[in-house]
Amino acid sequence: GRSVEVEAGHYVVMGDNRRNSLDSRVFGMVEASDIVGRVVFRFWPIGKAGFVN
Repeated sequence: GRSVEVEAGHYVVMGDNRRNSLDSRVFGMVEASDIVGRVVFRFWPIGKAGFVN
């Protein structure tokens, strides 16, 4: 792996499919002001579907 220094006011987002995810490794860091919501429910995999704490 590699280390990344996260800039103040930014987030690094990672997809769950490392070989085929479009995430911060492709698009870079996300500014906090660009985040408009939060995860509240997981749909997949079906066996783990439910509300996220």
